[in-house]
Amino acid sequence: MDAIDLQLIEKLYLTNCKSIFFGIETGSDRIQKISNKNIKIDKTIKEKVKLITDKGIQNQINFIVGFPEENLEDVLKTIELAGELSEINYNVFVSYSIMSPEPGSKIKELTKQEQYIILTENDYYKELKEAGFKIQILDPIFFNHIYIQSKIKIMILLKFLTKQLNILNY
Repeated sequence: MDAIDLQLIEKLYLTNCKSIFFGIETGSDRIQKISNKNIKIDKTIKEKVKLITDKGIQNQINFIVGFPEENLEDVLKTIELAGELSEINYNVFVSYSIMSPEPGSKIKELTKQEQYIILTENDYYKELKEAGFKIQILDPIFFNHIYIQSKIKIMILLKFLTKQLNILNY
């Protein structure tokens, strides 16, 4: 997001770009630093998203919930930023993901296999199970998007997030 400027937006428009994806991940400066994402959370994000949508380019923006260091204040900042961005216009689509340790990442290195839980309501999990995979005996590195860290606070944050999204009519 920090690399987007007027010149790049114009080039995207001239090449007939229809959609762009931004992994902003969090609305918290603190979590941005911890996760080494380092996107500046300020008004320029909203300005850039508006400039892009003014060119008719769709914005797909993803946020992640469940960073191990994340607290309620961080989650609220993420929800607030997501809400502000989604209000820009109809060409902004906000989505949320649950933190899943990616192979090769610092969080994967710090997470022991017994700290994972499987998201059995995940479509990917259901398809693998229907295909006969015995997922529980395989290393999570192969199926990281159906695993999350087994921290009680993640479940609390997800319940809270769901409630907030219902209040905001997402």
